Amino acid sequence: MILQELVGSPIHFYEKKHLAALHLQTILVLPIYSKNKKIGVLCMGRTDQTIWNEDELSFLEQLTDHLAITIENVQLYGEVLHAKQQWEDTFKAVDDMIIVFDKDLHILQYNDAANDFYQIRKKTNLLINEPSLKQLIIDTFNAQKAGYLELNYPDQTICEVYSYPIHNKENNLYGVIAYIKDVTGKRKMEAQLIHSGKLAAIGEMAAGIAHELNSPLTAILGNSQLLLRDFSKEDPVFSLLYDIKKCGDRCKQIIKSLLTFSRQDEYIFEPVSLNEAVSQVLNLIKYQFEKNQIQFHIHLQPDLPLIEGSRTQIEQIIINLLLNAKDALEQTSRQEKAITIKTSYQHNELHLTVKDNGIGIKEERISNIFHPFHTTKKSGTGLGLSVSLGIAKKHNGSIDVISQLNKGSTFTLKLPVQSSQGTEVKM
Repeated sequence: MILQELVGSPIHFYEKKHLAALHLQTILVLPIYSKNKKIGVLCMGRTDQTIWNEDELSFLEQLTDHLAITIENVQLYGEVLHAKQQWEDTFKAVDDMIIVFDKDLHILQYNDAANDFYQIRKKTNLLINEPSLKQLIIDTFNAQKAGYLELNYPDQTICEVYSYPIHNKENNLYGVIAYIKDVTGKRKMEAQLIHSGKLAAIGEMAAGIAHELNSPLTAILGNSQLLLRDFSKEDPVFSLLYDIKKCGDRCKQIIKSLLTFSRQDEYIFEPVSLNEAVSQVLNLIKYQFEKNQIQFHIHLQPDLPLIEGSRTQIEQIIINLLLNAKDALEQTSRQEKAITIKTSYQHNELHLTVKDNGIGIKEERISNIFHPFHTTKKSGTGLGLSVSLGIAKKHNGSIDVISQLNKGSTFTLKLPVQSSQGTEVKM
């Protein structure tokens, strides 16, 4: 469209004021089309009233075509850039490690998870120096098929590595993606589940064996009692028979404790004596502790009030605390190894304190010891303290810990006297 005599023209439009300020006398407006769609206009102006000839108009029309192509390219570039940014954001957001290698095993790309794990920016060749991973990438290039590898690191970290070949649109292989997943936690959980299954099986076996032993033990105790009546205390045979009866009684108590601890039925909250729970546990494990030169110092406050709770579950807490103390003592070089057990009544709470003079706990570890699967033992489950804290909370209680490295640890179970009443807990 050609507008002549801009200054005196009666036609009003938005740009007129601004164009007039440039002292333009005439303007030419040409539409810009892209794929039959109007995407803009090209506005040309002159300071005189010369009319555009055919050559000029033809040139300007060609110019609008080039402008349309340029605008299309700019829009396309923006879309590509946006898509690229989206892909990079997705690539970085993946929690698992992703690393892209070229044919020379140089790292082309990696996400934040890979950098955090391997510190690639600081040690670019670290991954290449791992023979097993290097071989996996080479094999993937050669076979042009996906591969798999499991990496085991000295710090017990386990990673599963999946490799995938990358082809361009001509189907030429130019790279390999290594998808690395840290499965340490998963493997630990699987191991704990297997271990828990073994413990359940052992519990059932222990219960069965205990029942089987009860019959011959009843005969031993009964016959020893009958024979004791036929001998005076001064007779040497009396002493032998008395030892038989005493050991039989002890075996009977151990079997009773095993049956109690291995029960897998529903736990019903009822009045429980904390002192009796401690005594029951000691009957079960005290001999094994003393056999390992671990001495017990027991201070049970008499006449403690009863609490509403599950005796079996409370005994499980006590056993877990004592086993932890035993492990701590086995790691120390002390000549005198001791565990102090104390019960008391304070501020309407029953306190059970288990103190050892073992290896202690590092300060930075104390906040993690109640987390599931947290353990420093080679054969530990990492569930003992976590389960114990869960049981304590079910009883509206808590477990506190004070520890010094190489000096020992003190765990205190606190149970309120007024706890849940008549509550049935299904395990």
